[in-house]
Amino acid sequence: MIKKTTPIISYFKKQPRLLFLIDGIGALTSALLLIVVLPSFEEIFEMPQPMLYMLACIALFLGSYSFCCFYLSPKNWPPYMLAIAVANFIYCLVTLSLVFYFFEALTSLGITYFIVECFIIGILSGIEIKVGMSEKVG
Repeated sequence: MIKKTTPIISYFKKQPRLLFLIDGIGALTSALLLIVVLPSFEEIFEMPQPMLYMLACIALFLGSYSFCCFYLSPKNWPPYMLAIAVANFIYCLVTLSLVFYFFEALTSLGITYFIVECFIIGILSGIEIKVGMSEKVG
């Protein structure tokens, strides 16, 4: 059975460093939003600040990991790609759990922000899994 790879998977399979860089920039952007923007407008989003800071710490850790992978450029990169993909997925589960837990307190804008963030991260994680697995199998 021949597996067809999409152009985006083929592209990142040839340039996995770029995918690590995109992941790192995205994680850093999330962390900055969680540390600077959302706490400044807590009444608009209504997620408690300690939860925002916890998510920001996780995002900073994941971003650091991705930047390290980008900088160090390991030869055997697929396990590192799969690790960050799984970690991103877990981050989304934690985020969505917090949305569920604080659902009554969150505003529509707060719920929308976190769902959109998880949607974007989910797409990125899916690409990372496909890229990591295609290299592993292929």
